[in-house]
Amino acid sequence: MAEYQVLTKEQKQQFEEEGYVIVKGLFTEEQLMEITSTFDDISNQVIPGHFEPDLQRDTEDPLKRYPRVMHPHRFNETAKRYMLHQPVMKVLADLYEEEALAAQSMFYYKPPGARAGTSPR
Repeated sequence: MAEYQVLTKEQKQQFEEEGYVIVKGLFTEEQLMEITSTFDDISNQVIPGHFEPDLQRDTEDPLKRYPRVMHPHRFNETAKRYMLHQPVMKVLADLYEEEALAAQSMFYYKPPGARAGTSPR
């Protein structure tokens, strides 16, 4: 059983009943700026098999310009570091009462006008 106890009884109950919980304060402002900067940089390049935006044409579908990034931890050390971010891992261990294992990562851009759901294929 996890030894972390970072969540309150109410937070755990909300997760059990609602399927989600919001935990504030897991990232500093500097960390959030680093994540933003990292994915801003990624958004301006094509990374075959991971991120293949249409950089050439002006499209009415923002998700063609900003599709999801698949497995950014495989090609970007910052993404990998935040995938394994200890404050998040402690929350997950507390929720699941065992150590969380990272299996995949995705990053979704949500520019103005983007629809909900997955990226187009």
